[in-house]
Amino acid sequence: MPYVYSPFTSSVWNLDCYCNPVNGGCGACGQYGLHCAISGWGAPVDIGASPNAQIWCYMDSTIQSVSLSIHQSNFCNCGNSDYNNYVVVDLWSGQGAGGSHLGSVLYLHVSGPQSGTWNAPNPIYGESFWQALIGNVPGGQTCNPCYYNAHSHMQCAGGSRQVNSCGQGVTGGGGGTVVYAF
Repeated sequence: MPYVYSPFTSSVWNLDCYCNPVNGGCGACGQYGLHCAISGWGAPVDIGASPNAQIWCYMDSTIQSVSLSIHQSNFCNCGNSDYNNYVVVDLWSGQGAGGSHLGSVLYLHVSGPQSGTWNAPNPIYGESFWQALIGNVPGGQTCNPCYYNAHSHMQCAGGSRQVNSCGQGVTGGGGGTVVYAF
C-alpha cells in the first residue's frame, strides 16, 4: 500500500476540527469549530513546523513518480500571498507520471512552491523511501483566521488519513509517521 509520511517531526495541530481555540474556527464542529479546508479535498491535517522549514513529500517506493502543480486560492483571505499558495502532488505507480494514478496530496501555505515531475530513484540502489521538495513554510507572519503559527496544511484525494489525534507526535521523513495511505 502506498504511503505519504509527515513532512516534519512535530505534532498534529488540527484535524477535521480545530484542536484549540486560537482562531475561533469557521463553523460548527466539536468544541472549537470546523477546520477550514479546500473544497473537494478530504482529511485535513495541520502539522506544526518551524518558519521557513523545507516542506518535503516523503513517500514509499511503491509510488514511482509524482507530478507537482502550483495553485493559488483565496483560502486565507490575505491577498496574493504564500498563505494561499498550494501544491498538488499527484502520485503515480509508474515512472514519468505514468501507470495508475494512486491519489493526490495537497500542501497549503507554501512559499517558493515547486512544480514538475519527479521519479523515484532507481530501485537498483534498494531505497524504500524517497522525497520531492514542495517548497517552504511561510515564515514570520500571521494571516487570521487560517495561519496563526508556522505549519503545513495537508489534505488528500483518493486516500485515508492515518493520524487521528490532536497533539499526536509525528516523525518526519521516509519511514516516519504515515499521514495518508492510498
